[in-house]
Amino acid sequence: MEQELGQVQRKLDRLIDALANDSLPADEIKTHLSTEKARKTALTAELEKLDQLAKVASLDDAQLKRQLQARVSDVTALLGKHTVQARQMLRKILADKIELGPVGQDHQRGYRFRGALALERLIGGEALQTSLSMVAPTGFEPVFQP
Repeated sequence: MEQELGQVQRKLDRLIDALANDSLPADEIKTHLSTEKARKTALTAELEKLDQLAKVASLDDAQLKRQLQARVSDVTALLGKHTVQARQMLRKILADKIELGPVGQDHQRGYRFRGALALERLIGGEALQTSLSMVAPTGFEPVFQP
């Protein structure tokens, strides 16, 4: 693909030179230019995808597990301190709804949460791209500060 990208770039350079020298009809050159530019864009996008796949393929399983555990180890603090951002992150990484069910008996009662994650969104950083903005409800002053 890199070789083909180089060939496409050389074709583009020759076409631009031909356009500058008036050695071929401009309409013909413009048609070839648009075709080659589209091919270059497609090849560049494909190479970027392959680079991303290579990065994911080279991940160390143990290191990834440690990093994920570190990121989710303090969920309670995250939810308590940054509720709006936490909700945004959950919406981005959840593949579907969360199932909630009671567990335990007597004094050992609690809830079990189950849900499927779209880990590619988390690994790609999409879930970390959140924003926080707050507005004070009408009649409340001063304005909340995030």
